Amino acid sequence: MGLQRLEIYECLELKMLPVGLRFITTLYKQKIEGMPKAFKDRVEEGGEDFYKVYHVPFIIFRDCDY
Repeated sequence: MGLQRLEIYECLELKMLPVGLRFITTLYKQKIEGMPKAFKDRVEEGGEDFYKVYHVPFIIFRDCDY
């Protein structure tokens, strides 16, 4: 199998998702927690990084509102 779940938690220096995520087709669930709203906006549909994770069925954001 491959990477199925990925959690990004309070990685405040991370400004964008790695390009390589778009090639991980086994990724089923991605949880992003404690990140700035600007990061969330990049990852959500319509954001600059959405093309990297559009294939992930479940993307969960938590406490990304600051």
